[in-house]
Amino acid sequence: MTPRRPSLEPLGDVRHRLISKITSVAPAVTDQHAQQILTDIGSWRGLGARTLDRHFAGHPDALTVPDSHAPIGLVRLAYALDAAGHRVVLPACVRCGKQWPRLIRLAPEGRCCEWCVTREKTTICARCGRRGHPTAVRPEGAICRPCYQVDPERAETCVACGRSRIPSRRDSDGRPLCGTCARPVHRCGSCGRTAAAKAFDANGPLCSHCYQRPERECGGCGQIAPIALRGRGGGVDLCRRCRPDVLHHCVDCAHLRPAKALWPRGPVCVRCHRRAVAAPKRCAGCGNVRVLTGADAAGLPICSPCAGRPVDHHLCTTCGEAGPQRYARTCRRCSIRRRLTDLLAEETGDVREELLPLVEHLVGKERADSTLSWLERAKPAALLRHLGALTRPVSHRDLDDLAPSAALHHLRAVLVHLEILPYRLEPLGRLEPWLDTVLDTLPPHQVSLIRPYAQWSVLRRARRRAVHQRYNDQSAATDRSKIRIAIRLLRWLDDQRLTIGHLDQSRLDHWLGGNRERASGINGFIIWLSRRGLIGDDIILPTKSTARPTEVLDTADHTDCIRRLLTDTATPVTVRVAGLMVLLYGIPLTRIRLLTTEAVTLRDGAIFLTFARNPMQVPPAVAVLVTELVASARNMTTAASRGRAHYLFPSPVTPGVPLHAHTLSVSLTRLGIPTRVARNTALFTLTAELPAPVVADLLGMHIHTTTQWADYTRRDWTHYLAARNEPDDIAHARVVRTEVL
Repeated sequence: MTPRRPSLEPLGDVRHRLISKITSVAPAVTDQHAQQILTDIGSWRGLGARTLDRHFAGHPDALTVPDSHAPIGLVRLAYALDAAGHRVVLPACVRCGKQWPRLIRLAPEGRCCEWCVTREKTTICARCGRRGHPTAVRPEGAICRPCYQVDPERAETCVACGRSRIPSRRDSDGRPLCGTCARPVHRCGSCGRTAAAKAFDANGPLCSHCYQRPERECGGCGQIAPIALRGRGGGVDLCRRCRPDVLHHCVDCAHLRPAKALWPRGPVCVRCHRRAVAAPKRCAGCGNVRVLTGADAAGLPICSPCAGRPVDHHLCTTCGEAGPQRYARTCRRCSIRRRLTDLLAEETGDVREELLPLVEHLVGKERADSTLSWLERAKPAALLRHLGALTRPVSHRDLDDLAPSAALHHLRAVLVHLEILPYRLEPLGRLEPWLDTVLDTLPPHQVSLIRPYAQWSVLRRARRRAVHQRYNDQSAATDRSKIRIAIRLLRWLDDQRLTIGHLDQSRLDHWLGGNRERASGINGFIIWLSRRGLIGDDIILPTKSTARPTEVLDTADHTDCIRRLLTDTATPVTVRVAGLMVLLYGIPLTRIRLLTTEAVTLRDGAIFLTFARNPMQVPPAVAVLVTELVASARNMTTAASRGRAHYLFPSPVTPGVPLHAHTLSVSLTRLGIPTRVARNTALFTLTAELPAPVVADLLGMHIHTTTQWADYTRRDWTHYLAARNEPDDIAHARVVRTEVL
């Protein structure tokens, strides 16, 4: 018969003894505070409290003479009391003697820190092949400490020199500094070794081994600690935690703030320092454009050398330009060149001739600070290193093999603009790598259907449209959607434990579930399957119903939108002209964005726009804005298209690429101009006043489309006129004729 387990002592008695023990060692601790400490360290409830109580029973002086085999609760209690300012003896690692609150490992001789326990274990390093202590785990396996110290995965871009190195330390903003840039080196005046100076005394610089920071009682907190600020003039010594920030009255703004620099004319705060360095001016003394840090007898601003400073630290050490600096006392543009050289250089230290136009392009960009920030990001830096490491001329295939990202798309556009890469229709060019990525995630039986469908149906149609340059981002998005929907159907069949041969009308209708988007996207896949005999030919495909346009602007709203775009000078001219093209001619934004300066012609003092084959004269008020837009586009080197005509709506970021239609749509929507409704209004108006063939010829639309719009106008005109007289909650839309300017 199993003996009965002895009954446990009431938990209340255990807690009472623990509180009494804590208050006896730290008399300033109240019972409530002691309970809170025990709760925080996990020794107030059940097993934790009883374990700590049993240890105190066998070691009454555990907080003053800690035992090496003490439970983890005692370790946490000792460090909690020490953090609260009570005098206890902290447990330490029995092997290295390091005092550390995370002594969670228990070795045979007592509690150890994690490193001392880990160092007992050795294994073969996956990189160097030597036996060592496993320090980190990488995809190839565990690596030793020496390999970890030089692990390239730990490398970051040094904020001072721009090189990719393992950080030695970080600045106040958390940015990495390599070992070279972290501290300047000096010859120690005590031991003679060359190292970073920890301090300077009468003998010169002292290295960290020779310098001893004094430990005294802090006049602020009363603890014995290294002194960070010595008391002068009756003041008290202060430790690092008690030292106040040194405040100065800024010589420029007069605010009491910490000084960024002590210039000859006085202390300067961070904001004023940044403002002065960013805008060098002509020195009243030497006449050169410099950062003005001093003032002459008359109070006129002068540069550092004229103010008596031997060196002007705000001059670039490479080109001599004054202003903000980034890497090793070089200006932003020289820093860009230095950063690019580090990323793109071969083993010889030189950049390949093929990539020199890229360097000059990035160095010459208008906003050097934005370019530097872009180069410091991880993805752009990795892409440029990849280009620099290539031993052959860069190709689109080299970039297609990389993971798609916004940085990759931007870099590709820059390379195409600089003619380093040949032009390709980018929406189609991105579709094939995307397809390969998707197929890699599918099981083989799905790949055997999706790959031929995508290659011989979706991509074939896409290439046919691309020949006539009629394939755009929206077309690519539609094709991706078709492939995704086909994959969803196959996954659904797998979930139902069915094969593609089991797909019939009832199962297809069940899967569609009335979803219009899914129905329109799956038609091509169903037809492809049927033609190849993979499913029956009796499946009836859902038809896509074409809804008539029901929302248009009335005359007052239409005219007001046009008037606002003509007179609102605060709105960018690109948005104004694009909006007028939608409101007046009903041109979709996907076509407007592709217009170039070749579409604008001047004839007999009038401005003509060509949307299709025949030019169309624009009203004088609109012509003024179009002329301004053309002049702006021609002045932008990044607006040049493939034919060297300039896009009228160029991207402000990516060269050789027009603005995205979504960007223009969002800008117009913010102005209260919904593009779909505005386009409906324009087409209703044009087809009501002009014959359908004329509208088709001027706007480049199919005659069937303009005829259908004309039928809508004639058939529904009475209905829409009647709707104008109904209340807004009854009438579904208000449609009236809009006069063209």
